[in-house]
Amino acid sequence: MKLSRKIQKNLLTSSLSILVAASIIFVSSVTGLAQQAQISAQKVFPADFNMRNIKTDYGAKGDGFTDDTGAIQSALADGRTENIDYNGRPKSIYFPAGTYLVKDSLEWRGCCLSLQGQGQGVSIIKLKDSAAGYGDRNVPKAVIKTPGGNMSFRQNIFDLSVNTGKNNPGAKGIDYIANNTGSIRDVSIISGDGAGLVGLDMSRQWPGPCLVKNVTVDGFDYGIYTKQAEYGVTFENLSLTNQKVVGIRNEGNTLAIRQLNSNNKVPAIQNKESWGSPISCWSWALRRLNCFCNLRIVKKPLLSAKRNIKGENCPLPWSAC
Repeated sequence: MKLSRKIQKNLLTSSLSILVAASIIFVSSVTGLAQQAQISAQKVFPADFNMRNIKTDYGAKGDGFTDDTGAIQSALADGRTENIDYNGRPKSIYFPAGTYLVKDSLEWRGCCLSLQGQGQGVSIIKLKDSAAGYGDRNVPKAVIKTPGGNMSFRQNIFDLSVNTGKNNPGAKGIDYIANNTGSIRDVSIISGDGAGLVGLDMSRQWPGPCLVKNVTVDGFDYGIYTKQAEYGVTFENLSLTNQKVVGIRNEGNTLAIRQLNSNNKVPAIQNKESWGSPISCWSWALRRLNCFCNLRIVKKPLLSAKRNIKGENCPLPWSAC
């Protein structure tokens, strides 16, 4: 049975309408799932949880336009104007969802302070573009800087993002040490334009022992910079992208690394020290032409590279080092 040309046209139009409608439903469903996933990734805390709220307790806006430097600095200094004893005075500050614009380093006195966000990409501490004091990479300056010394215990940063903005070539995302115990977990450190000296700087004395887990660094000359023989740092589930010089630069520290994903055109690791810098690694994903190009010994230690850079289930060509 032949169908008239008019009927065929109507059937074709109807089919296309159904296809377009189905596509819209599918896209809407995917979008909804993505939005739901983003919302579900946010941390939810009970109303009576024991943390000071940076907005309601200290007046920060978190709107991405208001300068929140003063409010945050007041929160960090609150109750910490005097000398802190050895055991410290534990304190936690909660950053609910928002973008907190700052123009200077956020620093505090004493140990045992936790910065708790609501999630990566949800709670954002962002450096103002072209901020004063961040223009010279020879005199770098951090957005967040923990106290120094071998009593900087239990410094924690959880569930937030640090963005160094644009036109801040001397910026460091986080200048971090935490002696004996402390951690950075579920944190992203991002350069707004790819510039900046280092994402996570751990080059000051006594950077550990501590844990850095579920951390993403995007941009900067150096993704992570570690130094000092005391004390070792443990890394787990690192994602390093778009570095200009190297993913991790290590000078003398003893690093334990599990699950490193370096998606770069530069080496994943530079290990430099005259007397040995042991690195243990598990589950690498070094995305470049080959593993040899991602592992470069700038200055060979006294021990052989094979003994100083150990890898279980790590396909690295030791003979090429």
